[in-house]
Amino acid sequence: MNIISAVFPRIPIRQNSMLPTIHDGDRVLAVPSGFARLNRGSVVIFKDHFGDRSIKRIIGLPGETIKIEFGTLYANMRKVGSVGPFACENFGPVHMPEHTWFLIGDNCNDSVDSRSFGPVHARDILYKALFVYKPLRHFKFLS
Repeated sequence: MNIISAVFPRIPIRQNSMLPTIHDGDRVLAVPSGFARLNRGSVVIFKDHFGDRSIKRIIGLPGETIKIEFGTLYANMRKVGSVGPFACENFGPVHMPEHTWFLIGDNCNDSVDSRSFGPVHARDILYKALFVYKPLRHFKFLS
């Protein structure tokens, strides 16, 4: 393994929960979360409740109370935008303890995410995905 691969791991994606943004079989270039600024909208790779790596989008920040209502995301009672390209079922409100993030798949109707397993602790967020690089026809910046 060379230094570039150690700092910017190339990660194969094996799920459809981020469609249409990321497809099963795509590869993403990422940076370790300790070297990245995580924000609402960041796409992250994390250790899920089974101990496997999974990829989702951050929609809830530490200390916030969030809810999804008719496809719109609210944080601390303020409208912050839509959840994603698909209309998600209503959810919440739920409060994020410190050092936890609320993660959801862009394909929210076919995603097992924080709506089912709860907020994800910062220690379990491994990488911030920067862009899809393979296949080339799917190339796009993510966060």
